Amino acid sequence: MSLATIVESNDNLAMLRALRRKLAETIDTTTSARDLPALCRQLQSVSERITELEAQQSDDPIGEILKERSRRPLRDSNRKTIYQDNE
Repeated sequence: MSLATIVESNDNLAMLRALRRKLAETIDTTTSARDLPALCRQLQSVSERITELEAQQSDDPIGEILKERSRRPLRDSNRKTIYQDNE
């Protein structure tokens, strides 16, 4: 299944997994030393987000804590409220 098809399905976890696979394939085949660090950072970020979403979807105590935390507003350094996007 193509990445574009997965994105249209509105399944964020499936989209992130496909993106992680695409990034890994690109890292494996790239010959650009300039692009490699950015690709690796993106891969790390996507992998962390997958872990967060999987934990939020689980029914264990940690998953419940993460679900609750994702519903709380964040505050920036100036104490302004920032609301997280809930998917």
